[in-house]
Amino acid sequence: MSPLDQKDLFTLYECLKGGGQGNALAGQFYAINQDLALKAVQAKFPNVDLKAIQDDITIFGDPDDLFDEVDEEDRVTKVGTHSLLVEKLKYCGLECNKTKFACVETTPDTCAKKKTSWLLEPINSDLRRFNYPNTWH
Repeated sequence: MSPLDQKDLFTLYECLKGGGQGNALAGQFYAINQDLALKAVQAKFPNVDLKAIQDDITIFGDPDDLFDEVDEEDRVTKVGTHSLLVEKLKYCGLECNKTKFACVETTPDTCAKKKTSWLLEPINSDLRRFNYPNTWH
């Protein structure tokens, strides 16, 4: 089997602003599109598990792998899974909604020193309630 030449490629379906509600193809194309980003991140961080159901992505792993390392001047010295995933999804044309991100920890201080300040955490370790902004209803 020979690799595809550029002349063998054609546009099957073009979607610039999401698929219509109930469109059976839209969900499949979304998953195919984000697959490249998920696999690139998984390859770079083999000890981290990524689970995706459409646009809901969960990352399981050690905080040292999940979050960026920064120096005293707040410059990134090592990119973590979280930032790399956002970057790779953006490369695929997908924009992450940071207001929907959440960090669930095994202990109250697991991610305290590593996670970004905008990343939400559960209140009082009740995993059903998140500290979402009051604008969410």
